[in-house]
Amino acid sequence: MTKLNKPDLLQKILGFDPSGEIFIYKGRLLRGIFPGHGAIVQKLLEKYRRHKLWNLGIVKTDLVVDPELSHLGYDMVLEHEKFPFITYAHEWTPGMLKEAALFQINLNRQLLDFGMLLKDCGVSSNVLFKFTEPVFVDFLSLISTDDLTKEEWLKPASVRSPFQLSSSEPSRYFNEIFYRMFYPCMLYPLYMMAQGRHDQARKRLFKTALNTTTDTITEQEAFAGSHASLTSYYRQALTAREQALAKDDWHQFMDILRQEIESLPVTMERSRYSDYYALKGEDFEFTPSEAWKAKQHAVYRALQSLHPDTVFDVGANTGWYSILAAKMGCKVVAIDNDHACMDILYQRARNENLPILPLVMDLMEITPDVPAWSGFADDPHILNSRIKGETPLLLAAQKRLKCDLVLSLAMIHHLTLGMGMDFETAIGLLASFSEKYLLLEFVVKEDPLIVGEPDFFKAYFHNPHAFDWYTQQGCHQVLLRHYDKVEFVDLTGSRVLFVCSQKKGTA
Repeated sequence: MTKLNKPDLLQKILGFDPSGEIFIYKGRLLRGIFPGHGAIVQKLLEKYRRHKLWNLGIVKTDLVVDPELSHLGYDMVLEHEKFPFITYAHEWTPGMLKEAALFQINLNRQLLDFGMLLKDCGVSSNVLFKFTEPVFVDFLSLISTDDLTKEEWLKPASVRSPFQLSSSEPSRYFNEIFYRMFYPCMLYPLYMMAQGRHDQARKRLFKTALNTTTDTITEQEAFAGSHASLTSYYRQALTAREQALAKDDWHQFMDILRQEIESLPVTMERSRYSDYYALKGEDFEFTPSEAWKAKQHAVYRALQSLHPDTVFDVGANTGWYSILAAKMGCKVVAIDNDHACMDILYQRARNENLPILPLVMDLMEITPDVPAWSGFADDPHILNSRIKGETPLLLAAQKRLKCDLVLSLAMIHHLTLGMGMDFETAIGLLASFSEKYLLLEFVVKEDPLIVGEPDFFKAYFHNPHAFDWYTQQGCHQVLLRHYDKVEFVDLTGSRVLFVCSQKKGTA
């Protein structure tokens, strides 16, 4: 008999839905429905099939019958489409957060035509990006509009505005969805970004991730120090929405909210690095040509030879190499801490339908494992769980974003000479995202771009003699601790590309 508790067969994914729980079984993403909830979910599944709701962007879902799972005691088991990568809202580009918000509004509006809606509309963890396409993944958030007032947890605790006195009971419950979830998880962070407070919004999205804390982003926080005209605009839109609810017009409510979000200028069109490739004269086409320099040819040949399925592009800038890899058939995760660069890449990948997932992420501050708030230990979901074992609510970046190949160009000298890391720490960090391969560009200390930029390499210029270990040979030796095969290609007199394969411990 199969031992289902083996970690490689059954892996719990922490959540807090009272109706069921998510887990991975033999590489498949499944959802077990707790006893007593099967009949409701069966009706939901029938509506999903009848109206072909996957065409609206709801995760592809089907019923599973597997005797090996029967002893877990679920009423039923669903299987969902499994995406290549899991991401969180604080890692998305501003444009992605705005797109996720508009996607949920439009989805909710379309569901109303079928007598349905999302009871968790606005919860960012309910959306995953299939590269540039948002998909709603919380299947059990779907409910019939007739059942909304049965959701006791949405019962209004107070009257939020005078207009609410004229609203029906369902409209008051509907309003709670937005006050409790959509506004703090989506709308308020977008207003912060519209003020240029992108870093602050990202940090708060991380700190207030659902069920990791009882803290939320408030209206006061979102508009602290904002220009009076922006606050006035928000107030006018809020009043218009509540007037719509007084008439029980949910469609109008969401139309007003959609127009409000569409008008918010959250993306940063330019930064000091957004023209990086153009200024270097390296904004080439993606077909090999004589115009390419040695670096482009070397990376192209390495990708062609190693043929990775997935690529993790560190410090991607506006993504020339990410786009190259995608056009060569790779699925790409691109990270950079520059909001403007990542949004430029997001829009291009979206427009050209490229399998690229751009994320605003600083390699020095990657997401760690984050547990749920301790107060949820007695939550009905936890008590009803059929799968034992501890699991974090937010998973560390390396667990979610690891790829076949890590592409680290013009990065190692910033981590070492700039940040003060040694080779072992820096290369170990890069290798933690690699399943098989690493392409690493090494730059000698005498390179003109290092010598001429002391502000970028503060650790080195503060004490140059402390970095005598920073040599090509030293880098090579550390790479051999992580990979069995390490070759290099000369790019210029001061730069080489290390091509590392056969990662240790993966055979």
